[in-house]
Amino acid sequence: MQFSLKDLELFVAVAEAGSIAKAAQQCHTVASAVSKRISDMEASFHTALLGRRSKGVELTPVGHALLARSRGVLTQASQ
Repeated sequence: MQFSLKDLELFVAVAEAGSIAKAAQQCHTVASAVSKRISDMEASFHTALLGRRSKGVELTPVGHALLARSRGVLTQASQ
């Protein structure tokens, strides 16, 4: 499982915004591209990272674990 820093940045943005559409807007990309990257990550883990709802998304337990790890990786990468 290898993810780019952009994948992790987008995942964190989705988690923090609570919405794929809002995260896409903040990251200056289209929602379908963000959704595809998240879906690819979920396929790599063989589990859902997000619960998709009509009014946004909620992190699954695996999503919460990945969020914490992603923040750490992004912090290290920026230093």
